Amino acid sequence: GNRVYVIGNVNNPGVYGFSKRLDVMQALTLAGGIGKFAEARDIRILRREDDGTQRTLAFDYAAVTRGRALEQNVLLASGDVVVVP
Repeated sequence: GNRVYVIGNVNNPGVYGFSKRLDVMQALTLAGGIGKFAEARDIRILRREDDGTQRTLAFDYAAVTRGRALEQNVLLASGDVVVVP
């Protein structure tokens, strides 16, 4: 099945399965939200491409919650890791 990993300063880090499309905000919600001392502007999504290379996508939680930079709220792919420092 499809799984994403949410690690770091969230209330319930772990592996979350999904069957329908899942975006970053939804994954953070599944993880119980970000922690009180999280670096909300410096969240990263780690994604491994089919050729094995890894890339990092930036996610500014503070901006997205204010309705700005919504293009950062990407759909996650199975295997993505959301890192909340």
